Amino acid sequence: MLEVSRENIIDDTLNQLVYNEQDLKKPLKVHFIGEEGVDEGGVQKEFFQLIIKQLFDPAFSMFNYDEEFNYYWINPNTIETSQNFELVGMLLGLAMYNSVILDVHFPMALYKKLVDHPVNIEDLKAMNPTTYEAMQTLLNFEGNVEETYCRTF
Repeated sequence: MLEVSRENIIDDTLNQLVYNEQDLKKPLKVHFIGEEGVDEGGVQKEFFQLIIKQLFDPAFSMFNYDEEFNYYWINPNTIETSQNFELVGMLLGLAMYNSVILDVHFPMALYKKLVDHPVNIEDLKAMNPTTYEAMQTLLNFEGNVEETYCRTF
């Protein structure tokens, strides 16, 4: 049972999931503090929608959204702590465990990493074709990339 307030949903959830070591292998029940109602699934779904919307909001700075390819990716310039990324992973896992479908899109490379499959340059092609083409040009270059382009990898 998660007891969360709508005004402080991220911190309340983080505190209960991380610091109280909840048993996450049971059906999740959610209660919004100060509200009546029994969680028969609707409150749980609303909880996931609210918290995911906040965590993936560009103003929160954890993720960037690529409108051209319709996916989220980790913001390399975020100032958020690793605990918040752990929270996102826990929430996505809880949603799957509790059969809640969320509207969150990641590139295939992320899913491959999660199941320990290797990623390759073709995954880059799906994520960022422009960068893929530039990397492929360097890979196909017949001369010395380091000397010609002053690039090392």
